Amino acid sequence: MSMDENYTYITLSIIQAFLSLFGSSLILTAIARFHYLKNTTNIFVASLAVSDLIIGPLMTCVYEPTNILQGLSSDVSTYSVWRSLCVCGLAVAFLGGGLEVVSLFGIALERYIYIQHPMKYSTLMSARKAVFAVIFLWIFAFSLMLPAVLLNVKLEPGDWCLTGSVLDTNYYWKFVVPCFIVVSFMIITMYSKIALTAKAKNKTGVHQLFQKSETKTIKASRKDFKVVKMMILILGIYLVSYIPLMILIAITDAGASNSLIIVYFVSVTLWKVSSWSNALVYGFMNRQFRMAFITILHLKRFYTSTELETLHTIH
Repeated sequence: MSMDENYTYITLSIIQAFLSLFGSSLILTAIARFHYLKNTTNIFVASLAVSDLIIGPLMTCVYEPTNILQGLSSDVSTYSVWRSLCVCGLAVAFLGGGLEVVSLFGIALERYIYIQHPMKYSTLMSARKAVFAVIFLWIFAFSLMLPAVLLNVKLEPGDWCLTGSVLDTNYYWKFVVPCFIVVSFMIITMYSKIALTAKAKNKTGVHQLFQKSETKTIKASRKDFKVVKMMILILGIYLVSYIPLMILIAITDAGASNSLIIVYFVSVTLWKVSSWSNALVYGFMNRQFRMAFITILHLKRFYTSTELETLHTIH
């Protein structure tokens, strides 16, 4: 990969890191500051925002310098420093990816219980239990992802800091990929069932609305349907951005061709889109987060009183 291509990749990474830092910080600030966002669902959303901070700013600070300083890998005197930086950077990248998918699983599970088993929700899910669930999911992600990087380091002087250079491919195929497939399948299955249920409730609500008998229950069903659509969109962005990278991890190694290395870094750039796009999705599709963002960023002066009154009406 040429220096111009390398600098282009680094520039895009820095831009995405700032977007991720801004968006994720906005989400975490909104959840911490506004009482109407302090709910069980948003405990998992906060976990997802933290994983985005790892993939965006932290990964950029730790992993990307290895690409700028790739020339150090050929120098015997600086190779050990570069090697340590590369391993740490890839460990951060793998950890961020693992935390992201388990956070999405936590969100899906919480929504599944809430919509599919509403009578059991208060028993099965609470803020305290959600915190313990997040802790458990994080421990699972740590124990699964870190060994993928640390078990078998096979970097040699002159190599690029690519995942295939450090990765124990046997561990990757036996544990990481199956877990990713199983967890993703479970998330998709839960959202499929949730979508069918929420859509049916929404249709019932619309039918009763025409009969002028809309109730709080109907309004809640419509709100649930909107939340499900938002979460499915977030999941879709994650899968579309991450699957190409997973495929390239399996076929890219230290001796990969220049064109394959370029494609690898393009896929990493695509993956990072999920680290800053979530804030945009929340802002556009969730009225509570949108109102919180407007307040935090002091944007109320750009809205009319009627628009602000509409935003304050939480459906």
